[in-house]
Amino acid sequence: MDFRSTVSSLDFPSGAEYRIEPFEGDGDIHSLIDIILSVMRRSQFSLALSESLTGGMLSSLVVGRHGASTVFKGADVVYSLSAHEDVLGIPGAYMRNYGIESVEIAAAAAKIVLDRFSTTHAIAISGFASQWDGAHAVDIGVAWMAFQTPKRVHLQRVDFSEFRGQKNLIREKACYAAVKIFLQLLFAEAGK
Repeated sequence: MDFRSTVSSLDFPSGAEYRIEPFEGDGDIHSLIDIILSVMRRSQFSLALSESLTGGMLSSLVVGRHGASTVFKGADVVYSLSAHEDVLGIPGAYMRNYGIESVEIAAAAAKIVLDRFSTTHAIAISGFASQWDGAHAVDIGVAWMAFQTPKRVHLQRVDFSEFRGQKNLIREKACYAAVKIFLQLLFAEAGK
């Protein structure tokens, strides 16, 4: 896959919506995923994921739901710098320029898996749930999410830093936020 042609089609940041705001959720994640799958099935949509911060947790939640295989086509779970480069094809220079966990990397990852799995929709989740090398104090608990739809890419920064030190809780909250935001986008694009 040619990274340059993939990223050039992002038109980043034009056509993208970028918001920094707290996310407050309600509802059961399993029920929300069931609704997403139902809406996507009726609309003949398909979904691919790219997960870094969540480490495959969202994919596991999706495939655990009845009928997921009619919508969900696959995922890339990339955790290390080398995996971002080897699996997604994101050049190291690009990651060094923007940071491995950034809105730019999330946007690129969403477009890459959308193309790789030939889906109508993609979600990419990036960020740090804990310190990655014991020395760098990065934005721990900040999740960058990219939601690629047929109409646009929606970019979201969600801050879970209040849960610093609780890696798995941050991962769970990021999954829930991604599901909730994606469902809202699906309904907005469907005019519902």
